[in-house]
Amino acid sequence: MKRQIIATILIIVLGITGAQAQKGHQTIRRVVTGLDDQNHAAVLFESMMPLKAVAPGVMATNFWITDS
Repeated sequence: MKRQIIATILIIVLGITGAQAQKGHQTIRRVVTGLDDQNHAAVLFESMMPLKAVAPGVMATNFWITDS
């Protein structure tokens, strides 16, 4: 459970620091980490997520959706 919390925090921190303008739109960098066969941290996947205006002055995105 601790590792999942740390991974989530890492995703958020990397995403916030990776926010950048791209083609006139705001995007946020999403990096998902996990553990490899040797129990070392590894990047599972990385992508850019579009930010959308949800209220005046507020940009947001769903960078993680799960059914559990």
